[in-house]
Amino acid sequence: MNAKLTDVIVTKHAADQAESRFNVNDPYNWVRQKAKSADFISVICNSQGKPARLFAKKGVCLAVDYTEDKVITVYEGNKSPISDKLARFAKKELAKAEKDEVRTIRKADILRGEIEMELGELRIKLARSRSLPKQLAYKARISALEMRLADLPEEKNEARRKKTQVVKGFAAFV
Repeated sequence: MNAKLTDVIVTKHAADQAESRFNVNDPYNWVRQKAKSADFISVICNSQGKPARLFAKKGVCLAVDYTEDKVITVYEGNKSPISDKLARFAKKELAKAEKDEVRTIRKADILRGEIEMELGELRIKLARSRSLPKQLAYKARISALEMRLADLPEEKNEARRKKTQVVKGFAAFV
Protein backbone atom coordinates (compact mmCIF):
# COMPACT_ATOMS: atom_id res chain seq x y z
CA MET A 1 0.00 0.00 0.00
CA ASN A 2 1.84 3.07 -1.28
CA ALA A 3 1.53 6.66 -0.12
CA LYS A 4 2.05 7.77 -3.75
CA LEU A 5 0.44 6.41 -6.89
CA THR A 6 2.56 5.86 -9.98
CA ASP A 7 1.11 3.13 -12.18
CA VAL A 8 -2.66 3.03 -11.66
CA ILE A 9 -5.50 1.14 -13.26
CA VAL A 10 -8.52 3.32 -13.97
CA THR A 11 -11.93 1.65 -13.77
CA LYS A 12 -14.65 2.48 -16.26
CA HIS A 13 -16.71 3.99 -13.45
CA ALA A 14 -13.83 6.32 -12.48
CA ALA A 15 -13.38 7.39 -16.11
CA ASP A 16 -17.11 8.02 -16.50
CA GLN A 17 -17.18 10.06 -13.30
CA ALA A 18 -14.14 12.09 -14.39
CA GLU A 19 -15.73 12.78 -17.76
CA SER A 20 -19.09 13.86 -16.31
CA ARG A 21 -17.87 15.73 -13.22
CA PHE A 22 -14.77 17.43 -14.63
CA ASN A 23 -15.68 17.62 -18.34
CA VAL A 24 -12.42 16.10 -19.66
CA ASN A 25 -11.85 14.64 -23.13
CA ASP A 26 -9.46 11.80 -22.24
CA PRO A 27 -10.67 10.69 -18.79
CA TYR A 28 -8.37 7.66 -18.43
CA ASN A 29 -5.23 9.71 -19.02
CA TRP A 30 -6.58 12.63 -16.95
CA VAL A 31 -7.21 10.35 -13.94
CA ARG A 32 -3.72 8.81 -14.28
CA GLN A 33 -2.15 12.28 -14.31
CA LYS A 34 -4.15 13.36 -11.25
CA ALA A 35 -3.21 10.15 -9.45
CA LYS A 36 0.52 10.78 -9.97
CA SER A 37 0.38 14.14 -8.19
CA ALA A 38 -2.27 13.29 -5.57
CA ASP A 39 -1.40 12.95 -1.91
CA PHE A 40 -2.56 10.11 0.31
CA ILE A 41 -5.11 11.39 2.82
CA SER A 42 -6.37 8.37 4.72
CA VAL A 43 -8.17 5.04 4.52
CA ILE A 44 -11.92 5.47 4.10
CA CYS A 45 -14.79 3.02 3.77
CA ASN A 46 -17.98 2.96 1.77
CA SER A 47 -21.48 2.47 3.18
CA GLN A 48 -20.95 -1.31 3.24
CA GLY A 49 -17.74 -0.94 5.26
CA LYS A 50 -15.37 -1.85 2.40
CA PRO A 51 -12.06 0.03 2.81
CA ALA A 52 -10.45 2.23 0.16
CA ARG A 53 -7.58 4.71 0.11
CA LEU A 54 -8.38 8.36 -0.46
CA PHE A 55 -5.96 10.50 -2.47
CA ALA A 56 -6.56 14.17 -3.24
CA LYS A 57 -5.01 17.17 -4.95
CA LYS A 58 -6.49 20.61 -5.59
CA GLY A 59 -10.07 19.57 -4.90
CA VAL A 60 -9.95 16.33 -6.93
CA CYS A 61 -10.50 13.24 -4.79
CA LEU A 62 -9.58 9.74 -5.93
CA ALA A 63 -10.91 6.67 -4.16
CA VAL A 64 -8.37 3.89 -4.76
CA ASP A 65 -8.80 0.18 -4.02
CA TYR A 66 -7.33 -0.80 -0.66
CA THR A 67 -5.19 -3.68 -1.95
CA GLU A 68 -4.18 -2.58 -5.45
CA ASP A 69 -3.56 0.68 -7.27
CA LYS A 70 -6.93 0.80 -9.01
CA VAL A 71 -8.91 4.06 -9.05
CA ILE A 72 -12.50 3.20 -8.15
CA THR A 73 -14.11 6.63 -8.42
CA VAL A 74 -13.29 10.31 -8.83
CA TYR A 75 -15.17 13.20 -7.28
CA GLU A 76 -14.79 16.83 -6.41
CA GLY A 77 -13.87 17.66 -2.82
CA ASN A 78 -15.88 20.20 -0.91
CA LYS A 79 -14.34 23.49 -2.05
CA SER A 80 -14.29 26.58 0.12
CA PRO A 81 -11.83 29.45 0.67
CA ILE A 82 -9.64 28.45 3.57
CA SER A 83 -7.06 30.17 5.70
CA ASP A 84 -4.02 28.58 7.31
CA LYS A 85 -5.85 28.65 10.62
CA LEU A 86 -8.75 26.69 9.20
CA ALA A 87 -6.37 24.19 7.58
CA ARG A 88 -4.62 23.59 10.93
CA PHE A 89 -7.99 23.10 12.56
CA ALA A 90 -8.96 20.57 9.88
CA LYS A 91 -5.74 18.62 10.40
CA LYS A 92 -6.34 18.52 14.14
CA GLU A 93 -9.87 17.27 13.58
CA LEU A 94 -8.57 14.58 11.22
CA ALA A 95 -6.01 13.45 13.79
CA LYS A 96 -8.73 13.42 16.45
CA ALA A 97 -11.05 11.37 14.24
CA GLU A 98 -8.29 8.86 13.52
CA LYS A 99 -7.52 8.53 17.23
CA ASP A 100 -11.21 8.09 18.02
CA GLU A 101 -11.46 5.38 15.38
CA VAL A 102 -8.44 3.51 16.77
CA ARG A 103 -9.72 3.90 20.33
CA THR A 104 -13.21 2.63 19.47
CA ILE A 105 -11.88 -0.35 17.53
CA ARG A 106 -9.45 -1.19 20.33
CA LYS A 107 -12.22 -1.03 22.95
CA ALA A 108 -14.43 -3.25 20.79
CA ASP A 109 -11.62 -5.79 20.41
CA ILE A 110 -10.98 -5.82 24.17
CA LEU A 111 -14.71 -6.16 24.87
CA ARG A 112 -14.88 -9.03 22.38
CA GLY A 113 -12.15 -10.86 24.28
CA GLU A 114 -13.83 -10.24 27.64
CA ILE A 115 -17.18 -11.44 26.33
CA GLU A 116 -15.63 -14.57 24.83
CA MET A 117 -13.94 -15.35 28.15
CA GLU A 118 -17.20 -14.88 30.05
CA LEU A 119 -19.03 -17.04 27.50
CA GLY A 120 -16.51 -19.82 28.04
CA GLU A 121 -16.89 -19.63 31.82
CA LEU A 122 -20.69 -19.62 31.56
CA ARG A 123 -20.71 -22.62 29.23
CA ILE A 124 -18.57 -24.55 31.73
CA LYS A 125 -20.94 -23.55 34.56
CA LEU A 126 -23.91 -24.56 32.42
CA ALA A 127 -22.41 -27.97 31.74
CA ARG A 128 -21.72 -28.54 35.46
CA SER A 129 -25.03 -27.20 36.73
CA ARG A 130 -27.83 -29.55 37.70
CA SER A 131 -30.28 -26.91 38.89
CA LEU A 132 -32.85 -25.93 36.24
CA PRO A 133 -33.16 -22.29 37.40
CA LYS A 134 -29.38 -21.88 37.25
CA GLN A 135 -29.24 -23.48 33.80
CA LEU A 136 -31.93 -21.09 32.57
CA ALA A 137 -30.07 -18.12 34.02
CA TYR A 138 -26.80 -19.23 32.39
CA LYS A 139 -28.56 -19.74 29.04
CA ALA A 140 -30.14 -16.28 29.24
CA ARG A 141 -26.79 -14.64 30.02
CA ILE A 142 -25.10 -16.60 27.22
CA SER A 143 -27.79 -15.47 24.80
CA ALA A 144 -27.40 -11.81 25.86
CA LEU A 145 -23.61 -11.96 25.49
CA GLU A 146 -23.88 -13.57 22.05
CA MET A 147 -26.22 -10.77 20.93
CA ARG A 148 -23.77 -8.16 22.21
CA LEU A 149 -20.94 -9.95 20.42
CA ALA A 150 -22.91 -9.82 17.17
CA ASP A 151 -23.22 -5.99 17.51
CA LEU A 152 -19.48 -5.35 17.83
CA PRO A 153 -18.59 -5.46 14.10
CA GLU A 154 -21.23 -2.81 13.36
CA GLU A 155 -19.80 -0.56 16.09
CA LYS A 156 -16.37 -0.86 14.47
CA ASN A 157 -17.82 -0.05 11.04
CA GLU A 158 -19.63 2.97 12.48
CA ALA A 159 -16.35 4.30 13.87
CA ARG A 160 -14.75 3.85 10.45
CA ARG A 161 -17.66 5.63 8.74
CA LYS A 162 -17.40 8.60 11.11
CA LYS A 163 -13.70 8.96 10.33
CA THR A 164 -14.44 8.60 6.62
CA GLN A 165 -16.79 11.59 6.77
CA VAL A 166 -14.07 13.70 8.41
CA VAL A 167 -11.49 12.50 5.87
CA LYS A 168 -13.72 13.39 2.92
CA GLY A 169 -14.17 16.90 4.28
CA PHE A 170 -10.44 17.20 4.90
CA ALA A 171 -9.66 16.15 1.33
CA ALA A 172 -11.03 19.45 0.08
CA PHE A 173 -8.19 21.28 1.81
CA VAL A 174 -5.37 19.37 0.15
